[in-house]
Amino acid sequence: MVNQHSDERLDRRKREILDAAFEVFSSKGFASASIADIAAELGIGHGTVYRYFQNKHDVFDQVVQLVIQRIASKIADEPPDATHDLNSYRAQVHRIADKLLSLLDDDPRAAKLLFIEARGVSKELDAKMFELWKLLGKMTEAYLVNGKRKALNQEVLQHVFLVARFGRAAGQVADTTGLDKATVGRALRKLREGR
Repeated sequence: MVNQHSDERLDRRKREILDAAFEVFSSKGFASASIADIAAELGIGHGTVYRYFQNKHDVFDQVVQLVIQRIASKIADEPPDATHDLNSYRAQVHRIADKLLSLLDDDPRAAKLLFIEARGVSKELDAKMFELWKLLGKMTEAYLVNGKRKALNQEVLQHVFLVARFGRAAGQVADTTGLDKATVGRALRKLREGR
């Protein structure tokens, strides 16, 4: 019983450190952040952070893993072969897009961590991010294959997917990068049209 409470306290402290690290990395960026900054966010000594993590890279890697887990949990209940007609397929694609984009609505810092801060931190993290994008590509392919198996019109499938994927993306990208929404919207339209 004592060990269970001790383990729970350790898990809670580790989670507190990861939450503080998320705040620090998303506001300062990986390069400018330090273990001391993370400790200061919690009001603890930086030695406490080292009880749970090897170094700044270890903390950052685990923060990124938590963000990836949040993404995966958003779409876990949407199997690719769950739809049987165009309307249910369209609804599913929109639900998935809404769930994923709600992550950005709820906390745009998650996108900053994944799309900006995680790049180039280490070869290991780059490899993990590459695997994440490959997995998302395979998932996208599975949804498109399901639509094709159901004999849904390919142009309609592409349109539904692109509208769902990029429909609200201009605002999200603009908010995350500081670019104006009209510029981002034009770029996304060109991407969608293949120009």
